[in-house]
Amino acid sequence: MESGDSSPHSIDSIDLPRAPQQPVPVNLGTLARVRRLLPSLAVATTLSLAAAESPGPAPLQQQIDELKAGQQRLAEELQTIRKLLQDKPIRADYGARPQFPGVLNLGVRGEPFQGATNARFAIVEYSDFDCSHCARYAREIFPRLEQDFLKTGKLKYFFGDLPDPAGTNSIYKARAARCASEQEKFWPMHDALVAHVDEPPEESVLASARTAGLDLEKLKACLQSGRYDEEIRRSLGPARRNGLIGTPAFLIGTLNATGDAVRATRLVVGAETYEPLKEAIDSVLKEGLPSVPVVPAALVQPAEK
Repeated sequence: MESGDSSPHSIDSIDLPRAPQQPVPVNLGTLARVRRLLPSLAVATTLSLAAAESPGPAPLQQQIDELKAGQQRLAEELQTIRKLLQDKPIRADYGARPQFPGVLNLGVRGEPFQGATNARFAIVEYSDFDCSHCARYAREIFPRLEQDFLKTGKLKYFFGDLPDPAGTNSIYKARAARCASEQEKFWPMHDALVAHVDEPPEESVLASARTAGLDLEKLKACLQSGRYDEEIRRSLGPARRNGLIGTPAFLIGTLNATGDAVRATRLVVGAETYEPLKEAIDSVLKEGLPSVPVVPAALVQPAEK
């Protein structure tokens, strides 16, 4: 329902529940670790140069040993940085591309959606509100998809949560978006969270809530209750069971007659450009509706409100 109290709140007038503290967001972990190594790399370089240039009375063999030790430290630091930059993170903004089974049935009852309510073709976006690639997709690529497929009535667009299990910021923001649905403002909150993706979680949620026009007291009560935690877990269930760990990820297929289950036949992970996503959607539309009824997988349906 729409909020009955839409009076503005100053930034100091409400104290939203704080997100659990975490060290460095996973999607920035590699960069942060490299930055932590740079000072020690600089020290190693300085020591190596000092050992080579020192005019002191130390014996020649001692100077040579110190130079070798400095060079070894330098080599080790460089090797560590090289490995950090080359390795794929366990959970990143872009992701692992799992082996797609070809056909995947999943329930979408209760999930946020936009587009034509009677469309028989659907896309399910699995996303993370703390994911920079997801934010870039929402800003730069989604508007083209919306123009081509949603405004034309061809596609129904569902949102599924896939927060980083180790990222408390991700889960906190997912809760806030679900809470916004109580005030019928999931999508305005979604768009605002995307715009504030780089801000600390409490600041991001508060600024986003004000942008979306939420009743902040109701949002605070909802966040404190944790009542959407189970719904978030059920939303991410199909993605986890099928090996999806990277965001954003998109399952594309057809809806059953009642509109509560999707038979997905295409998977796109990353969506760094619009073309692969458009190609996958076009191919599903070209194939048409299946002759086999769509049956949702067991225990996939989100809890009904």
